Amino acid sequence: MAGPLQRLLRTAGWDADAVRDDVRAYVAEQLGRAIEIDVPGSRPELTSGD
Repeated sequence: MAGPLQRLLRTAGWDADAVRDDVRAYVAEQLGRAIEIDVPGSRPELTSGD
């Protein structure tokens, strides 16, 4: 017997292209944030006395 989640996925109507587009946008946003944070030297460092 299928569980509730399996039953929902099997019977619910959804648009595969829309899901793909949403996932693509989410991943691009997350990667953009990671690149902004993880790239050393991407912003000038502030030093005291400047």
